[in-house]
Amino acid sequence: MEPRDDLSDVLYAKDRPIGTLTLNRPGDANILIPIMCHEIRDCINLVRRESRTQILVITGSGHRFCFRRQGRGRSEPAPRI
Repeated sequence: MEPRDDLSDVLYAKDRPIGTLTLNRPGDANILIPIMCHEIRDCINLVRRESRTQILVITGSGHRFCFRRQGRGRSEPAPRI
């Protein structure tokens, strides 16, 4: 696997035709924040440019997972990316 070092809230690694994008904010149940949304978008764009990656698996780190974004003191629906 070839990990990416320049991402902070998501992890990306690939193993031949399979890429894995891991949301990496387990302490906050992977609730989306703006930088994370940008990193997800950048990672997906990277995968689109690669000719060898054919499958992208999206997963979350930790034991809990909440696909919402963090707002002003409450969680809000996740934005479209």
